[in-house]
Amino acid sequence: MPDIKTWKIDQPFLALKGALLEGPAYDEASDQLRWVDIIKCQVSFLKVSEGAQSLRTFTLENETLGTLWNIQGEKDLLFAGAKYGLATFNTVTGRLDYFHKYYESKETGHRFRSNDGAIDARGRIFQGVLVDDQVDRPCPDGKLTCMDLDGTLRTVVDKVTCPNGLGWNSTNTIMYWAESASGNLYAFDYDLETGTASNQRVFFHLEPGSREEHNTNVPDGLAIDVEDHIWLAVWGSSQVLRISPEGEVVGRIEVPTRFVTCPAFVGTDLYITTAAERDSERHPESAKEGGNLFRCEVGVRGLERFACRAVWRK
Repeated sequence: MPDIKTWKIDQPFLALKGALLEGPAYDEASDQLRWVDIIKCQVSFLKVSEGAQSLRTFTLENETLGTLWNIQGEKDLLFAGAKYGLATFNTVTGRLDYFHKYYESKETGHRFRSNDGAIDARGRIFQGVLVDDQVDRPCPDGKLTCMDLDGTLRTVVDKVTCPNGLGWNSTNTIMYWAESASGNLYAFDYDLETGTASNQRVFFHLEPGSREEHNTNVPDGLAIDVEDHIWLAVWGSSQVLRISPEGEVVGRIEVPTRFVTCPAFVGTDLYITTAAERDSERHPESAKEGGNLFRCEVGVRGLERFACRAVWRK
């Protein structure tokens, strides 16, 4: 067993008291960190060098976003994995415009929403879609989709309950994908030229905790560093794990609240989003810090994050 390095976070970087913070991502050109609050229908931006005083937040009307990513050649527009499909989000006006909806029927579409996703080194969009638990009970009607460079949308994996964190190793030959309901972090062989993921296998597994404790010990969002180690947020367990390319836990960040959702690199700092505590009576200490944004210096940088290059204009 390898030695496990431990970092401990004692206080938040920003005391936001959000409901379900997710999707952190950093844009180096603008020095802006962004994230979403899925339940509050909010999108937030922070200029890292300026800190809390630069915080900007948009509140959308009846729209939940799961992801926000750069678009090649666009300054004020971001790609958004939104409630009903794929959209663009204007960072100046806060306007959301759909260019592809998952389902033609609004009644059917209302049952789903986008969750986590990522963009590969060629600019393809990989986006998870799940049953919205604010509308219906979770079940395996979700999927992992990919929008190819020509703008066509295809299903990569179907019959999915909770598609979550996704990323690639430094050579773009392995794609990692967390599926929360199974407790599995999967690995796929990846062909960057065709965008094909194959040979799905379990790379790392977490045994789920009690359902009474709101599904603790669940794999959530992830980030990958330049040493090809995966930083995996563990929902319900107050931690982010650092997992080696061999699938061994070699590091652990202890976070002072239970529902840790997703990490993102800014230099050698890891910014970590969290959700509000689900049981404040039993876990009052966790409740104090739930829904806040945290930061931890980990001494290694993350891999480059890519911009969308897919054809999305009609």
